[in-house]
Amino acid sequence: MIGNPYKGRGFGGLIRYLHEGRANERNPHRVIWSEAGNLPTNDPKIVAGIMRATAALSRGVKKPVYHLPISWPPEEQLPQEMQVPIARHLFSALGLSAHPHLFVAHDDADCPHIPLVLPTVR
Repeated sequence: MIGNPYKGRGFGGLIRYLHEGRANERNPHRVIWSEAGNLPTNDPKIVAGIMRATAALSRGVKKPVYHLPISWPPEEQLPQEMQVPIARHLFSALGLSAHPHLFVAHDDADCPHIPLVLPTVR
């Protein structure tokens, strides 16, 4: 499992990208499954708005988007039933399980991966 976290500024753009791909390469079939945690829905527009509002509660945060992709080697084709507990365990180990978050599983790259998105809060 490989993770390389980074922070950004816009939830809407990232969540749209995770669901559809780049603007000039739209691929609505890139998502295998998605799951929202501590959110009332996994609708991309609503999730982006809730995360934006949550991050706004933390004054002074310059980059409110926390994005952590988890990747597996190409030969490891884990089913969703195994990927979700791994992602939840990682969130718990990082002390983030109480935060609103979104998991979006992809198989359109060299290796299977789950981008994890949540608001940066203090």
